[in-house]
Amino acid sequence: MSQSLFLPLISRCAHPSSTHGHTRPSNAPVSAVLSFPKFTHIKPFPSLLCRYIYLYRSLGPPPRAISMSFIFRRFFSSTTSTMSDAATQKAKQLINDNAVVVFSKSYCPYCSNTKQILDGLNAKYATYELNQESDGSDVQDALLKLTGQRTVPNIFIGKQHIGGNSDLEAVVKNGKNGKKIQELLQEAGAL
Repeated sequence: MSQSLFLPLISRCAHPSSTHGHTRPSNAPVSAVLSFPKFTHIKPFPSLLCRYIYLYRSLGPPPRAISMSFIFRRFFSSTTSTMSDAATQKAKQLINDNAVVVFSKSYCPYCSNTKQILDGLNAKYATYELNQESDGSDVQDALLKLTGQRTVPNIFIGKQHIGGNSDLEAVVKNGKNGKKIQELLQEAGAL
């Protein structure tokens, strides 16, 4: 920015008292803007007020971008919360309406492995490909809020969160809560 933008733009202090006029040359150096004039003959409050007005008029109002960013955030914050509420409802509906749900991404090798495991068990499952849906990122954020896991695959069996691919492999190998994977799938209605 040019130094001329920071030069004082006023010639008199804005204090209403007629005996209070402080003059400043319009070509004052930058140091004059940064060093406050001495207002020793008035009470402290008007002195602070004068200093504030002096700085405001010298440096100008805050940049418009600050105000616009505030408006932008206020305008879109309600939209964002509405979108996240809709994504949360969608994720919950998919979990509740299906015996097994796999939230995945089509290019993810761990997601492919999860689907192969479920296919090998002859399980019926729903797949929600996050990278192919317009609200996929919002649904993934909603899953983070619901489960604490944002990574894919994100697997649910019988409305219970299993976890990711390695968690499913552990359930296949060791079971969960004393039940084998086939029992979990049968109880969920996926076999």
